[in-house]
Amino acid sequence: MVGKTKMGDPMEPKMDSQTEHSVDWTAELQAVVERVRSRRLAAQPLAGDHVPTRGDVYLAREPWGRARRRHVLVVQVDEDEDSVDVILLGHYREFATDRDLVLEPSQTGLPFVLVAYCDLRAPIWTIQLDEYQGLVAGDVLDLLPKVFHGAAPDSVARSVGLPLKGEDDPRRGHKHREFLELHRIAHDRMAASLTGRPYFGGIESPSADIVVTIQRVLDEGITPSNPDISPNAVAVLDPAILTTPLADSSEEGAEVYQLKNYLERHPQVVFPFSIQGDGDRLQHLIKRQYPRHGTNLINALARRGSGLLSQSGRASEGDVPEIVLIEQAV
Repeated sequence: MVGKTKMGDPMEPKMDSQTEHSVDWTAELQAVVERVRSRRLAAQPLAGDHVPTRGDVYLAREPWGRARRRHVLVVQVDEDEDSVDVILLGHYREFATDRDLVLEPSQTGLPFVLVAYCDLRAPIWTIQLDEYQGLVAGDVLDLLPKVFHGAAPDSVARSVGLPLKGEDDPRRGHKHREFLELHRIAHDRMAASLTGRPYFGGIESPSADIVVTIQRVLDEGITPSNPDISPNAVAVLDPAILTTPLADSSEEGAEVYQLKNYLERHPQVVFPFSIQGDGDRLQHLIKRQYPRHGTNLINALARRGSGLLSQSGRASEGDVPEIVLIEQAV
């Protein structure tokens, strides 16, 4: 009995020590989680109406709002065009080349590593910035052009990948796939730049006798006309209503109510030819612009039947349409 006790005694301290070590390890993990969580919460904006600025990290979506999103870094903001220039961000440091900069969690406020593809830059519409994620400091942003030109300073050598080697370098295929990802997100804004189209989502400048709009999207220097619309006029709703973000989200309900009532009273006012018959596109624009009340407008349009579609006729080419303000309508 005594021998068994002596043999058993040395085991007990080991078990206690092992248990105690496990508890300490759990506490350490919890502390790490709390530090990461606190840093991430500190990086979040206090309000949902965060205005995009240079250095912001966002989740950006495709022009037509499909489920897949990608992290992007905002490097330039163009308020006049309602667009931003972004650099695509990846997640695999092992695929970094000498044109890519690895961003550590301490540099973004996010709990994971990101890779800035400095040679994958493109413009996208501001409305495609779906969810604010974090912020990159100015000194890091200043490194991006240097990394793009393959001239990263020695101080950040460990944050930059190695140059591409032969044609069989697997990083070539990875970079090509990421290029296609960026094109998937940016193609609509790039097409707009090539064609001179100032609108998001493939909506061309409407050719019509009358363009019906609202005060918040009316360009400076334009004087609206008499609100009366003749029955034979080609009258379209200004697509900028659905593509220009609201300055105050609390005004969403009132604007939807105003649009719904106006369109119900004026069935001759329709949508531009470029979105004729594309119900999915139109519904997406409405839901994106009015996430809380857009269903009310969609239902009102559905009750109009064929009035939901655009005029097939067009006004004379070169004619300047009259501008009618909904606010002035009786």
